[in-house]
Amino acid sequence: MGLIAGVAANAAPSLALAIPLAADTPTTITINDVTVTEPVSGQSLASFTISASPNITQTVNVDYATSDGTAIAGSDYVAVSSKNPIQLSTSKQSAVVSVTIKSDTKAEGSETFFLNLFNAKKATIATKSQGVGTINDPLPTLSIGDRTVT
Repeated sequence: MGLIAGVAANAAPSLALAIPLAADTPTTITINDVTVTEPVSGQSLASFTISASPNITQTVNVDYATSDGTAIAGSDYVAVSSKNPIQLSTSKQSAVVSVTIKSDTKAEGSETFFLNLFNAKKATIATKSQGVGTINDPLPTLSIGDRTVT
Protein backbone atom coordinates (compact mmCIF):
# COMPACT_ATOMS: atom_id res chain seq x y z
CA MET A 1 0.00 0.00 0.00
CA GLY A 2 1.58 3.29 -1.01
CA LEU A 3 1.44 6.40 1.15
CA ILE A 4 0.91 9.93 -0.05
CA ALA A 5 2.53 12.64 1.98
CA GLY A 6 0.15 14.08 4.52
CA VAL A 7 -2.51 11.31 4.11
CA ALA A 8 -2.90 8.58 6.70
CA ALA A 9 -3.45 5.00 5.53
CA ASN A 10 -6.07 2.73 7.05
CA ALA A 11 -4.78 -0.82 6.92
CA ALA A 12 -7.83 -2.45 8.56
CA PRO A 13 -9.20 -5.33 6.46
CA SER A 14 -12.62 -4.83 4.96
CA LEU A 15 -15.44 -7.07 6.06
CA ALA A 16 -18.28 -8.19 3.82
CA LEU A 17 -21.38 -9.78 5.29
CA ALA A 18 -23.86 -11.68 3.12
CA ILE A 19 -27.36 -11.95 4.50
CA PRO A 20 -29.69 -14.26 2.58
CA LEU A 21 -33.01 -12.65 1.82
CA ALA A 22 -36.31 -14.55 1.81
CA ALA A 23 -36.81 -13.56 -1.82
CA ASP A 24 -33.60 -15.43 -2.67
CA THR A 25 -35.20 -18.73 -1.69
CA PRO A 26 -36.69 -20.24 -4.85
CA THR A 27 -40.34 -21.20 -4.86
CA THR A 28 -40.77 -24.97 -4.95
CA ILE A 29 -43.89 -26.76 -6.17
CA THR A 30 -44.91 -30.00 -4.42
CA ILE A 31 -47.65 -32.60 -4.81
CA ASN A 32 -49.13 -35.09 -2.35
CA ASP A 33 -50.10 -38.77 -2.72
CA VAL A 34 -53.76 -39.80 -2.54
CA THR A 35 -55.52 -43.04 -1.57
CA VAL A 36 -59.19 -43.64 -2.38
CA THR A 37 -61.53 -46.61 -2.29
CA GLU A 38 -62.98 -47.65 -5.63
CA PRO A 39 -66.70 -46.93 -5.57
CA VAL A 40 -69.09 -49.88 -5.66
CA SER A 41 -71.00 -48.06 -8.40
CA GLY A 42 -70.73 -44.69 -10.09
CA GLN A 43 -67.66 -42.52 -9.60
CA SER A 44 -65.57 -40.89 -6.88
CA LEU A 45 -62.69 -38.40 -6.86
CA ALA A 46 -59.01 -38.61 -6.05
CA SER A 47 -57.99 -35.05 -5.13
CA PHE A 48 -54.30 -34.10 -5.32
CA THR A 49 -53.05 -30.91 -3.66
CA ILE A 50 -50.38 -28.94 -5.50
CA SER A 51 -48.62 -26.39 -3.28
CA ALA A 52 -45.96 -23.72 -3.65
CA SER A 53 -43.55 -22.73 -0.90
CA PRO A 54 -41.78 -21.16 0.83
CA ASN A 55 -42.13 -17.55 -0.28
CA ILE A 56 -44.23 -16.84 -3.33
CA THR A 57 -43.52 -13.31 -4.47
CA GLN A 58 -44.97 -13.66 -7.96
CA THR A 59 -47.39 -15.87 -9.86
CA VAL A 60 -45.94 -19.29 -10.71
CA ASN A 61 -47.32 -21.83 -13.19
CA VAL A 62 -47.08 -25.59 -13.59
CA ASP A 63 -48.60 -28.13 -15.99
CA TYR A 64 -49.88 -31.58 -15.02
CA ALA A 65 -51.03 -34.84 -16.61
CA THR A 66 -52.00 -38.31 -15.42
CA SER A 67 -50.18 -41.48 -16.46
CA ASP A 68 -50.94 -45.15 -15.94
CA GLY A 69 -49.40 -47.37 -13.33
CA THR A 70 -51.33 -50.57 -12.72
CA ALA A 71 -54.57 -48.57 -13.05
CA ILE A 72 -55.57 -47.91 -16.66
CA ALA A 73 -57.01 -44.61 -17.93
CA GLY A 74 -60.47 -45.10 -19.37
CA SER A 75 -61.34 -48.17 -17.33
CA ASP A 76 -60.10 -47.33 -13.80
CA TYR A 77 -59.89 -43.52 -13.90
CA VAL A 78 -60.45 -40.60 -16.26
CA ALA A 79 -57.18 -39.14 -17.58
CA VAL A 80 -56.62 -35.41 -17.03
CA SER A 81 -54.07 -32.91 -18.32
CA SER A 82 -53.70 -29.17 -18.04
CA LYS A 83 -55.25 -27.23 -20.90
CA ASN A 84 -54.18 -24.19 -18.90
CA PRO A 85 -51.39 -24.41 -16.31
CA ILE A 86 -52.17 -24.20 -12.63
CA GLN A 87 -51.40 -20.70 -11.34
CA LEU A 88 -50.26 -20.21 -7.76
CA SER A 89 -49.65 -16.81 -6.17
CA THR A 90 -49.29 -15.01 -2.86
CA SER A 91 -53.07 -15.19 -2.41
CA LYS A 92 -53.46 -18.78 -3.71
CA GLN A 93 -50.56 -20.95 -2.59
CA SER A 94 -52.21 -24.30 -3.37
CA ALA A 95 -54.64 -25.81 -5.85
CA VAL A 96 -56.51 -29.10 -6.08
CA VAL A 97 -56.59 -31.34 -9.15
CA SER A 98 -59.32 -33.97 -8.98
CA VAL A 99 -59.19 -37.20 -10.96
CA THR A 100 -62.42 -39.17 -11.47
CA ILE A 101 -62.23 -42.78 -10.26
CA LYS A 102 -64.52 -45.22 -12.05
CA SER A 103 -66.20 -48.28 -10.60
CA ASP A 104 -65.97 -51.66 -12.26
CA THR A 105 -66.93 -55.23 -11.48
CA LYS A 106 -63.40 -56.67 -11.50
CA ALA A 107 -61.80 -57.90 -8.28
CA GLU A 108 -58.41 -56.22 -8.68
CA GLY A 109 -56.93 -55.34 -5.33
CA SER A 110 -55.07 -52.01 -5.16
CA GLU A 111 -54.00 -50.20 -8.33
CA THR A 112 -51.99 -47.03 -8.90
CA PHE A 113 -51.81 -44.14 -11.35
CA PHE A 114 -49.77 -40.92 -11.31
CA LEU A 115 -50.34 -37.18 -11.55
CA ASN A 116 -47.14 -35.72 -13.01
CA LEU A 117 -45.99 -32.10 -12.67
CA PHE A 118 -43.87 -30.52 -15.40
CA ASN A 119 -43.02 -27.28 -17.19
CA ALA A 120 -42.88 -25.02 -14.11
CA LYS A 121 -42.54 -21.29 -14.76
CA LYS A 122 -40.92 -18.98 -12.15
CA ALA A 123 -40.54 -21.93 -9.75
CA THR A 124 -38.88 -25.31 -9.45
CA ILE A 125 -40.63 -28.65 -9.07
CA ALA A 126 -39.66 -30.66 -6.01
CA THR A 127 -37.60 -33.82 -6.43
CA LYS A 128 -40.87 -35.75 -6.07
CA SER A 129 -42.54 -34.54 -9.26
CA GLN A 130 -45.45 -36.95 -9.30
CA GLY A 131 -48.27 -37.74 -6.95
CA VAL A 132 -49.24 -41.39 -6.59
CA GLY A 133 -52.94 -42.16 -6.75
CA THR A 134 -53.80 -45.47 -5.10
CA ILE A 135 -57.20 -46.99 -5.78
CA ASN A 136 -58.09 -49.56 -3.14
CA ASP A 137 -60.48 -52.17 -4.46
CA PRO A 138 -61.12 -54.55 -1.59
CA LEU A 139 -61.11 -58.12 -2.80
CA PRO A 140 -64.42 -59.92 -2.36
CA THR A 141 -64.66 -62.51 0.38
CA LEU A 142 -66.21 -65.90 -0.03
CA SER A 143 -68.13 -67.50 2.78
CA ILE A 144 -69.80 -70.88 2.92
CA GLY A 145 -72.49 -71.62 5.45
CA ASP A 146 -73.63 -75.00 6.75
CA ARG A 147 -76.27 -76.73 4.66
CA THR A 148 -78.41 -79.70 5.46
CA VAL A 149 -79.58 -82.08 2.75
CA THR A 150 -82.54 -84.39 3.47
